[in-house]
Amino acid sequence: MLVRHLVMPGQEDEAAAIFEWIASELSPDTYVNVMGQYRPDCHVGEPDSAGRRGSRRSRAAHVAEMSRALAEARRAGLWRLDPSP
Repeated sequence: MLVRHLVMPGQEDEAAAIFEWIASELSPDTYVNVMGQYRPDCHVGEPDSAGRRGSRRSRAAHVAEMSRALAEARRAGLWRLDPSP
């Protein structure tokens, strides 16, 4: 089985919870493709406090967010990781 996880900008805590669930409910041996291909074509979501529409999800995940997601997957005990930029 291969589980694909799309890393969303600003959602590292949610990714950590998902990786913990995969490791505990499926198996730490599960293949996980950690994907960084989220590329919005336009503004997404509701305006933030500064009036910007979807400022967090209107961009791709930063390199640091991808790194943290991978670190969280390893921390959860997952080891069959396939990172995709």
